[in-house]
Amino acid sequence: MTLRPCRYCRHKDDCARRNDYRLKLKGLGLTLASFKCEDRTREFPPGTKVTIQHDEDLYPGACEFGIVTGAAINKPMKLVVWLEESLLPNGAGSVIRVFPNRLTPIDGEELVHVCSTCGCPDGYKNRDGWWCPECEGVPF
Repeated sequence: MTLRPCRYCRHKDDCARRNDYRLKLKGLGLTLASFKCEDRTREFPPGTKVTIQHDEDLYPGACEFGIVTGAAINKPMKLVVWLEESLLPNGAGSVIRVFPNRLTPIDGEELVHVCSTCGCPDGYKNRDGWWCPECEGVPF
């Protein structure tokens, strides 16, 4: 049986909630079940610095660094990550959506402040034509 929020979760192997749902649904003949689970993103509050592991088949040894700014609105299973500017060619593709199982939090790093209006982390202001009155200190 496939449990939808568990598919791309980092904790699916040792999750008590997943095991509880599996036991409750066992014997019902279901092949897919969905439920809401906040535990899959508990390690990634907005402002968390992370490393992103890419598919080894396509990009062997590829790893990027970024800052989690929140959950993707139209892709609720993914998190929005702003990539570190120093690693990008000409700032291209600075925001990506990633499944939590591809992210690893960087230990010992403090949370970066994320704008509550536009979701932009500190240090990423006015880039790629991005403009937010709150980030610029302009009163509404």
